[in-house]
Amino acid sequence: MEGKVAVLTESNHVYLYDHDLLPISDFQLDYSHLTFKNIVPDQDGIVLAGDHHYGVFPNGNGAVFIKKYASDGFDPFAQRDIGLAFIQPTSDIDVWPQDGKYKVRFHDVKFQVFNYADTVLNSFRVNVRFPDLPMEWPMQPSPIPQHFFKQFNNLNLEPGQSTTLTWDEFTATFVDYPSGTNLELCFWSSMPDGKSDINTSNDVACGDFFVNDEEIQAEKTGFNIYPNRLRLPVRYTSTLVNPQKPRSKYSIRSVG
Repeated sequence: MEGKVAVLTESNHVYLYDHDLLPISDFQLDYSHLTFKNIVPDQDGIVLAGDHHYGVFPNGNGAVFIKKYASDGFDPFAQRDIGLAFIQPTSDIDVWPQDGKYKVRFHDVKFQVFNYADTVLNSFRVNVRFPDLPMEWPMQPSPIPQHFFKQFNNLNLEPGQSTTLTWDEFTATFVDYPSGTNLELCFWSSMPDGKSDINTSNDVACGDFFVNDEEIQAEKTGFNIYPNRLRLPVRYTSTLVNPQKPRSKYSIRSVG
């Protein structure tokens, strides 16, 4: 803005000057969850742009932000603090082979969320990440990430209150056969009311999910043998999908 100069140092200190380069104010940006990159003076203060950080490495993610601050560094949207208290693992898990890999679907994962801030919370996201999938062709630039999130709205969660929410289902892909193992999945909260979270240390909660052999389903091939209008024998061969057992074949005979 004409008539003001704003300076952002590498140590996240802000200096604001008038058109004669006389100091107006200066303040330190002490936000470990934010990385500041750009600054522009505004009529009532400054505008800063950079990256949000949610969760705790390696269970976290980021998002670009543009935020307005008063001349004294006050951030009216800084008082958001949401956290996950626990994860209730589900035993309702489906496994099936697909395209040379394995799909695992998790149903009805429950978790408790707390509003640690002094303002009402209306929305936020829950995130989970699985191992990246390897590159499958030479020109593919990088491994395929598996980051899923669930948006929750209309919470009206009062300060100091908690509630239990359910993620209905999500499906991940595994290269190796996952059944019969415990998977430790870590979830984290982000984007409280679309804003930054002032305390990322309480964002993450983890749980062990046991993938049971009994949940294995056959791969859907889209092959229908009924109705058999020719009324001739139809033979269909299928391979067992459980690699823990010898690979065998079954024949299904349909006459009509």
